[in-house]
Amino acid sequence: MSSPDEELLVPGFASDGRDGYTDHTAGRPWELQNWLYRFDPDDDSRGWQWWDVTKVGPSRVHVWVDSWGESFFGCQDLLWAAHTSGAARVAGPTVQPSAAWAAETVDGIDAP
Repeated sequence: MSSPDEELLVPGFASDGRDGYTDHTAGRPWELQNWLYRFDPDDDSRGWQWWDVTKVGPSRVHVWVDSWGESFFGCQDLLWAAHTSGAARVAGPTVQPSAAWAAETVDGIDAP
């Protein structure tokens, strides 16, 4: 059981992310259990794997994942993670060659 006060314990960025994800999915977000299942290390149905995050501006990042060469892959779990971690806006996904990632980490803002 939950109380109305529990809503006050949710950080603002998380509730904003929940709302952003709900808007992004046209009001049809995944149930929590479905989302958690997709992050199970033994789940081989996920079509992507974490790769990197690069900073490309003062309040903008690119999230890089490996889709094993597939041009289309399920990413609702990834979108939910981006929104609930505080993303104000999420675009994509778009398939990019690894050279695009390499250019950002060597020549871009994220370079040491």
